Amino acid sequence: MSGNYLKMSSNKYYIGIDPDVNESGFAVWNTKSKCFDEISKFYFWDLIDRINRCDKTLVTFILDKTFTYKKSNWHDAKTVGISTLIGRKVGRNNQVAHLLVDYFDRHGYSYSIVNPAGKKISDNVKLFKQLSKYKGRTNKDMREAAVLVLGK
Repeated sequence: MSGNYLKMSSNKYYIGIDPDVNESGFAVWNTKSKCFDEISKFYFWDLIDRINRCDKTLVTFILDKTFTYKKSNWHDAKTVGISTLIGRKVGRNNQVAHLLVDYFDRHGYSYSIVNPAGKKISDNVKLFKQLSKYKGRTNKDMREAAVLVLGK
């Protein structure tokens, strides 16, 4: 299916994004057919290109709220070095989320920031496939993006 299909439809779509410094999860939930039209992952600038191909009047983007937490510097790790690396990655991912929100604001996209849901679902491939009816391959970032919009 063409990536431009969101510009040609009268359906409403929710798009979940799991912001990541490497590849962000991206999931398109079709409210009419009650299924995913797309679950994929994108590098940051490819994600921006993909967002630009969406019709602003038909989509609402959903981001999880974790990047808004004041303190996210505690990490259960075996060493201080590992904890530091985890904290750095979390900070970089949070920055990607802030950039997306700024982008949505500047370009007039509708978005919502929600509490993360379904950690158990996104960690369990079999459960995710059972609940979502999605047949394709996914990684954890893709599933986390999908869980944000599943059933909307």
